[in-house]
Amino acid sequence: MLFRQIKHYLWLIKISLFMNRSCIKWIGFSTLSAVLLSIPWHFPYCGWILLVALIPLLWVEADFSRRGIKGCWKYYALTFLMWNTITTWWICKATLWGGVVAVAGNALQMFLVFALFRLVKKKTGDWIGYLFLIALWIAWEYFYFDAEMSWPWLVLGNGFAETTFLVQWYEFTGVLGGTLWVFLSNILILKLIKERKRIVIPAVILVLPVLISLFRFYTYDEKSNPIEVVVLQPNIDPYNEKFEEGLQPLTQEEQDQRLLAAAQQAVRPSTRYIFAPETAISSVEESNMMYNASIVRIYQFLQEYPHVTFVTGATSIRFYSGDVAPTKTARQRGGSWYDVFNAAFQLSVGEAPLVYHKSKLVPGAEKVPYAKYLKFTNKLMIDLGGAFGSLGTQPEATVFPAPWNKNHKMGVAICYESVYGEYFASYVKKGARFMAVITNDDWWGNSLGYRQHLSFSRLRAIETRRSIARSANTGISAFINQRGDYTQKSEWWTQGWLREEININHKLTFYTRSGDLIGRLSVYLLVLLLIYWLALFRLRR
Repeated sequence: MLFRQIKHYLWLIKISLFMNRSCIKWIGFSTLSAVLLSIPWHFPYCGWILLVALIPLLWVEADFSRRGIKGCWKYYALTFLMWNTITTWWICKATLWGGVVAVAGNALQMFLVFALFRLVKKKTGDWIGYLFLIALWIAWEYFYFDAEMSWPWLVLGNGFAETTFLVQWYEFTGVLGGTLWVFLSNILILKLIKERKRIVIPAVILVLPVLISLFRFYTYDEKSNPIEVVVLQPNIDPYNEKFEEGLQPLTQEEQDQRLLAAAQQAVRPSTRYIFAPETAISSVEESNMMYNASIVRIYQFLQEYPHVTFVTGATSIRFYSGDVAPTKTARQRGGSWYDVFNAAFQLSVGEAPLVYHKSKLVPGAEKVPYAKYLKFTNKLMIDLGGAFGSLGTQPEATVFPAPWNKNHKMGVAICYESVYGEYFASYVKKGARFMAVITNDDWWGNSLGYRQHLSFSRLRAIETRRSIARSANTGISAFINQRGDYTQKSEWWTQGWLREEININHKLTFYTRSGDLIGRLSVYLLVLLLIYWLALFRLRR
């Protein structure tokens, strides 16, 4: 009897040691996936790592399925929490608790996608399960672009932003095509490793998009149709100089003088456009714009250079008549209702000012997500944009026609709007022949945040085949050609300007015309797979 008990305990110890070794292995593989997923957001030319980055995590899931044991969810959670933390920790530089909520909330959504995938895979088998994972993840990314709490920073296709020579076909698919490529490559390579056969299909999935992209990269013909553009970088510290509550605040007049001094240095007789960054001027009442001191100074500058069109970011105010709030974002002061906007103005001699209100707002900085239901989120507002609080918007993008030719149009994406491929393409669909991005990225300090934000504009250039002029308050300002290459870049935290002749383009890419078609198709496929899974579940019961 004693011998049997000893044997039983030895067996339990053996099982415990085996499970501990397995846990260490699973933790190691989950951590490896998190690190591999993070690398492309940290280092240039590393987007290709995404093609194998999910294999360790998928292997952990397959190992759990093979053994028929539970608890795999812990390793999903570990991977996605680590990936989000390593890649977007810099949000906490603006506000600690807001950053924690952003990182944890995004990781939770990724975790739920994988948890549902595992649930479906148990009932349907490998291939239907993996197909469900692809459809669900892409559908989630697609809906995330328009969600109330939208933070699509880690859309997998964004990981190629510094490896653009591999994804020139984004002009057909957008970034969701990159996500599809990542999942297909990881799943097929995993099956190849486990089954040691069917080498042809994974090789084609890996190599063919690369060959197509390289061919397009080296043969893309950017037609010579130049226009001279200047971007300004005034380098005004938003924490210490920009606003009155700063340690050493600059008056608006001092900020204007710095901006216009740089413009005066940069302008030439051939210059057509000058771009100033997001919220370069403040407190502009839209009904009385011509009486605003900053607007007056810019028009005085333009009197000397009437051939120039000046585009600047601004914080603007619009007052309404009546006793009832006219919009959901309207505020009340002294019995009057008004909206505050993060705006862009186009100013030129002999023309009335043109105004665009930013439409894609930063959650937790420029709008309170789900404010009706989650009032506590007011305490977690994150300083990521140029204007703080719940701002007004306009329903869709608009473009600015050139004063000398109304058929010559350009679009201005304000800061966060450059993250959204389909929205960015809507400017081009409305006639924009080149694009500008105006931003203020110093809220994150000298971190990965502003570099990642800059790189996303390269993907927008490829998707739309439009040259991009980028004016950033503290850097990095840049020019990007239609192939997604930097042609000029400023340094971080330097005052100055850049000038370049960029080519305009009137042709529309397939992606510009169709938008995120892969996202819509994934939604349809997801619905069909859910119907199949529910029917199968009911039949088995």
